[in-house]
Amino acid sequence: MAKLIETGRPATHDPCALGRAFKQRLHSGDVILGGVICETISIALIKIYQQAGFEFIFTDNEHVLFAGLPSMASFVTAARDNHLPIISKTPELARTDVARLLEAGVVGIQLPRTESRQDLETLIDYMKFPPVGTRAAAPLYGNVDYVAPDNLTKWLTDANDSTVIVVHIETRRGLENFEEIVTTPHVDMV
Repeated sequence: MAKLIETGRPATHDPCALGRAFKQRLHSGDVILGGVICETISIALIKIYQQAGFEFIFTDNEHVLFAGLPSMASFVTAARDNHLPIISKTPELARTDVARLLEAGVVGIQLPRTESRQDLETLIDYMKFPPVGTRAAAPLYGNVDYVAPDNLTKWLTDANDSTVIVVHIETRRGLENFEEIVTTPHVDMV
């Protein structure tokens, strides 16, 4: 258990640990079992999935009705509190959609209909802080477990290193551009 300082918060807190550990497992070639959440969003599902042995949760925000609901942020927070990283499919390639999911605390974004390197470079731009991308810093939400980072510069670097970028090739154009897509820097999962 973390030692508490006078404010009652942990003396050391690493909001990027969950994403970093997940990403390290991906890159080491581990098989990671994940469960899908769609249509029904319930904090109880987090416990059920955890008890069933799932190691991450995938949420589909492209096809289902819970996209954008305030309960999504609570769901992501509860998953983080239970050490279950969330990979979330964004509804479309839009800065606001990507930002909202990341600020809620998801560790990765899946881009539906990935069709080109340019699509991915746009996603990377939205997901990564400068100098890699143009993501705006908002270190007051679920992305930091509601604990302000002690060192903002370190947090920005760590956050860049721990976000997971997932490619979803599902069109003829995406298949035709497969090589350029999968060789795009920063891609973690296809």
